[in-house]
Amino acid sequence: AEGSAFISETISGDRIWQAIEALNALMQKMALYLRRSETMTMESMVKLGGIVSTVDDVHLHLEEMEQIARTLRVLGLSTALQSAALRRTGSEGKVLGSDIKTLSFVVQEKSQNIGGNVAALVTFIQTTLARLKLLEESQQKKASVVLKATMAGINALIAKHRLATTTSRDISAAAENISKSIGNVVSSQQFHDITRQQFEAIRNAFATMSAALLAHPGLRNELPGAPGTGQDRMREAAHLCFSQAAALSETRRIFITAVETIIGNLKAIAGAVRDMNRKTDLLTGRDSSSGSFLAGLGGTLSSVMSTLAALSEDITTKKELAEAVTYIWRTTTEMAGFIREIEDIGDEVDLIAFNAAVKASMLGEEGKPLVVIAEWIQRVSFETQKHTNAVSEMLNSVTRYTAELSGKIDDSFTSGGSEVKEMSDTLQSQVGLLSKANREIQKTNTEIEAVSSTLADDIEAAAEKITVYTLVDSSVTRILTLLEANLARIRMAVPEITQAAYGDGDAATPLQGEGGLPAEGPGAPETGSAREAEKEFGENIELF
Repeated sequence: AEGSAFISETISGDRIWQAIEALNALMQKMALYLRRSETMTMESMVKLGGIVSTVDDVHLHLEEMEQIARTLRVLGLSTALQSAALRRTGSEGKVLGSDIKTLSFVVQEKSQNIGGNVAALVTFIQTTLARLKLLEESQQKKASVVLKATMAGINALIAKHRLATTTSRDISAAAENISKSIGNVVSSQQFHDITRQQFEAIRNAFATMSAALLAHPGLRNELPGAPGTGQDRMREAAHLCFSQAAALSETRRIFITAVETIIGNLKAIAGAVRDMNRKTDLLTGRDSSSGSFLAGLGGTLSSVMSTLAALSEDITTKKELAEAVTYIWRTTTEMAGFIREIEDIGDEVDLIAFNAAVKASMLGEEGKPLVVIAEWIQRVSFETQKHTNAVSEMLNSVTRYTAELSGKIDDSFTSGGSEVKEMSDTLQSQVGLLSKANREIQKTNTEIEAVSSTLADDIEAAAEKITVYTLVDSSVTRILTLLEANLARIRMAVPEITQAAYGDGDAATPLQGEGGLPAEGPGAPETGSAREAEKEFGENIELF
């Protein structure tokens, strides 16, 4: 009873209820966090997709840069040929042509370097996006399922807690009634002393009368004696037989009724113990019921831990995203360095174009072909500047974009990690509290099971073994038969002695020669039935 009361009080108490409410609030917070995280990740993926589009546009300008490199090679060759035709230019024309050719190779090399980096960057971003998308979809799907299951588990747990509260009250009431009933049964065993004293009083009365009869000179032989001899003593004996037979019958009735009442109450207690055990089983899940409170508690705790794992996976996703964006920023920064080199090359192209124009003006009419070449070099310089500026602006914008995105992701990663840790700590605390309560309940439940598995059977077996009342019944019946025989012998000696002669109340109860009980008179105890005792232990246990 104490164990069941402990279990019911623990399950229906504030400690578990507050822990369940805390878990419910925590799950709401987790759901909000995961929604925010999903939004941030999706926005980051959209921005990364925009970076891919921007970097892809760089290819167009790089293709133009390669065309410029080819044009420069042609111009360099033309300059060398024209300088060879014009002997007056000397080695200066050859140098100019060689510079232009060298410049073309530099432009081509830098363009290819940038192109290779751009291709690698695009591949990296696309791979990252694919992985992030897969992770996000998997994580969100898992988190959604886990959260949904967890919330459903908590809601079910709340409902079970309310049901458990009602069941717990029933268990507490039953346990209290059983305890009271056992106490009543124990206290009711006082009937043993009372009836023993009554039987001893009857025995003493007969012993006294027997001694008196045996001591009378004329009554030592068998009755009847001589007329007038000892008739007063015989009248006293007849009166004693009448009165004590009535007392003996009443004592027998009280004894048997009391024993039957105790047996009925013991059987009712056994039934109540079984009922209390069934209700305790429903709470603890000892009957392997999936609908038990503790089964629901265990499932909910497992689901909550899965939710925590989903949060950890979210942090991992954010970490990968932050690392990817950092790599993109670092790569675009390196490519921006290449652009600065190309811009320097553009300055060199301008210088070569200027030198070609000066050389052509010095040659006069003969330098007209060089003038044409100089004009082409100036055009190439302009185109080079245009494309290098465009590529530079694109890569610089990507660098700024990724730096900003990296900062936001880092902030989200840092704050998210702190938030997840806080939720994790709270979760671990509540889970620890519930787990401790669960262990206490299970321990008590195991102790109850060890005792209660056979308790009801033991009580019923004990009740079945109470057969002393049948012995008392048969013994009293034999005594009443002997008393009837003695009265018959006394009547033979003293015919005027009849039961009617002793109608003063002591012999008001007729004898039952066949051993039946006298009818219950005023003041007889309310015995009740086993069914009544099963409902109300206290009211029908009173024996006297």
